Amino acid sequence: MKTQAIRSLYDQFTPEERVHLVLAALARQDDEEVARLEQHCPWVKVVVADPAYTGLLDRMWDAVAAVLSMWCDVSHRVIQTRLTIALLNRRALCEVLEATIAGSTKRRKIVPQDRTSLLGAEAQAQWTKWSAVWQGIEAAITRFCADRDLTTEQLFAMAQRLPFAIEEAREALNVDVPADPEAEASVYQALCDTVAGQHARSEPQNPRSVTGKA
Repeated sequence: MKTQAIRSLYDQFTPEERVHLVLAALARQDDEEVARLEQHCPWVKVVVADPAYTGLLDRMWDAVAAVLSMWCDVSHRVIQTRLTIALLNRRALCEVLEATIAGSTKRRKIVPQDRTSLLGAEAQAQWTKWSAVWQGIEAAITRFCADRDLTTEQLFAMAQRLPFAIEEAREALNVDVPADPEAEASVYQALCDTVAGQHARSEPQNPRSVTGKA
C-alpha cells in the first residue's frame, strides 16, 4: 500500500512541481530520486509532422548555415588581401615619386621599395590562394545543387539572401586562377554528409586545412 501511495503521489505532480523536484534532487545529487520522478512522469501522445521531412529540412539548414559561414570567412580574406595589394601598390608609387622629387634615385636607399615589393608579392600569393578557395566553394555548391535539382537561389532561400561580403568578394576575385579542386571536393563532401545525416550539425572542413594556413 505504501509503495502504491508513493507511486500515485509521483504521478500527480504538475509539470512545474516535477521540474522543481528534479532540480532539487540534482542539487543534492540524488540520482535515484531524479530517476523516480522521470519514470512516473505521465506520457502523452502527440501528432507531429513527418520526421523524415523535418529532419531533412533541418539538416539542409545545417548545411546552408555551415557553408555560408565558411564562404563568408574566405570572402573576407579575398577582400582583405585585395585591399592590401591596392594599398601596397599605392605605397610603392609614392616611394617612386618621392625618390624622383628628391632628384636622384641612386642616392636613396631602395630597401623600403624592396620591402614593399616583397610584401606585395606575398599579398598577391594570398589573394590568388583565397580566390581559388572561394571559387572552389562556389563550385562545390553548384555541384551539390545540380545533384539535387536545385538552384543556388533555392538552396539559400532559408537564409533569405547571400551575405554582402560574398557578393563583394565576387567582384574582388583573381579570376585568372581556377577553382581549388581540394577545397571543392572537401566542401562538396561535407555538404553531402550533413544532408545525409552522417555528420549532422557539423561544419564542413575548413578550406585552410586543405590549402594551409593563411
